[in-house]
Amino acid sequence: MWSDQDIRSYPAERFGNVASSGADPKLVERLADALINAKSPILLTSYAGRTPGASEAILKLAEFAGIRVYEANMVSNISHDSPCFCGFQAGPAIGQADVGLLVDVDVPWFPRDTRASEATFWAQIDLDVVKGGSPMWSFPSSLRLQGNSGRILEQVLEVVKAKATPAFQQAAAARVAQFAAENAKRLERAAELAASPGKPGAINAHYLCRELGKRIAPEDVIFSEATRNTPAVQQQIPRSVAGTVVRVGGGGLGSSGGMALGTKLALPSTWRSRSSVTAASTSTSPTRCSQCRSNTSCRSSPSCSTMAAGRR
Repeated sequence: MWSDQDIRSYPAERFGNVASSGADPKLVERLADALINAKSPILLTSYAGRTPGASEAILKLAEFAGIRVYEANMVSNISHDSPCFCGFQAGPAIGQADVGLLVDVDVPWFPRDTRASEATFWAQIDLDVVKGGSPMWSFPSSLRLQGNSGRILEQVLEVVKAKATPAFQQAAAARVAQFAAENAKRLERAAELAASPGKPGAINAHYLCRELGKRIAPEDVIFSEATRNTPAVQQQIPRSVAGTVVRVGGGGLGSSGGMALGTKLALPSTWRSRSSVTAASTSTSPTRCSQCRSNTSCRSSPSCSTMAAGRR
């Protein structure tokens, strides 16, 4: 057995990780100019919730510049508490955009279903703008800014504020007001989908998720394995805190039990030792059922089961 003196130490202060940073100011100014002249800007993100400060930076920039914000194939959420957050189905807004920001996203849309305009100016902001793990990645990028997305968007906002004219601010404010009106209708439609609890043997997943949303705290973490019921999870469980929904998709079915346990062990105070699991199916054993608070899974949950992992 080796002694402590024989084992070399690698302290963090001497062998730290690589810190991500902002972008070239010239590239930032080019993007800011595009936003200043935009009439229909859009921002698509998938995993910005992983980056500290990115959610706040996205919404601050969006509210100042009048930018529609969508979560595309969400992996880790941003805050949904903003008039500029327009939901999860960008659809026609992609084709109508004259300036688009791809922020921390791998698959902003499916080309089979959505056609982007050839005239749109697209700016990509990500730690990995090359997407070396996806050699067939072919989404348009007129401008690529690699680094910390939160810091880069802060830089962009600083320049946009410096260049903003009263006319720009008035036009941006009008767009934000339009988004708010559209969002009110979107939330009304979601409420209508959840109005009925369903029938014996076929519970309404929208109703179930809406009831869950009423019972969990903003800091509770949802690990979503939903596939067909993804729209119900997205539309019915409000999330005001970034990084509180993690989607693993069909390829990760059964993984959320371990992920919930790991989150609780890693961040017991930040997450207040509470984790929620929402899944289409699961192969793990929950410790408590969120419906009846029993120590094992009860039969109150349908195929879209809802369990709380170790919640106290």
